[in-house]
Amino acid sequence: MKTNVVKQLRALLLALLILGMGTTIVLAASRDIVVWDFEGEVLTPSIDEPAGLGGTPATAQGGPNNGTESFPAGNGSTDAWSFNGWSQSGRDDDIYFQFRIDLTYFGGMTLYFDDRASSTGPQSYDIRYSTDGGTNWTDAATAQGTHPDFTASPMNTHSLGIAAGSSDVIVRIYGYGATASTGTWRIDNVRFFATTNENAVTMNNLAANSTNSFFGLGTAFVFVAGLLILRKRK
Repeated sequence: MKTNVVKQLRALLLALLILGMGTTIVLAASRDIVVWDFEGEVLTPSIDEPAGLGGTPATAQGGPNNGTESFPAGNGSTDAWSFNGWSQSGRDDDIYFQFRIDLTYFGGMTLYFDDRASSTGPQSYDIRYSTDGGTNWTDAATAQGTHPDFTASPMNTHSLGIAAGSSDVIVRIYGYGATASTGTWRIDNVRFFATTNENAVTMNNLAANSTNSFFGLGTAFVFVAGLLILRKRK
């Protein structure tokens, strides 16, 4: 009987260990961590994993010199995000789509998005990012061509050289080269794809998420209790 109990406890501890390893593997996978689909004509992301881990919620906004905002039809969806009033010459640093996210727990980020410019809308776009809340800026892509129609998603892919652990990342997409102030440019399916920063997210600090916190504490309690029982029975 004693032998059977010990075997059962060992099996339980092994299962808990495997469960913990499985959770770590899931966390380490590359995936979409923040997504904007603009459905419902809102700028709240449909996925915001950094916020779920205790980070600052992601936000989106236009530049101070942007034209009129609207939410026309998206790429196979009801809504996209659009402005008119794009620069009719080179890049205007005050006209852009902006996305602000917390990468404390993530790194190795790639940006995906779809776009559609009207016939008089911007012909080119640049992407810049800041990792210190907007003090310093780095060019990630320049003189990229916009698209006159939506095609299969994702239409644009850009790897962003942002180190893991940056807590206040701002990414801006600047459109320019329009031929009229009424020209529009819309974007849809904005996705930030990244990998977990293993130095920040571990089984020991999942307390950033209250649900995971209770799971982690419960697992730890059962694991330690099992070890004590096994030791006592030896």
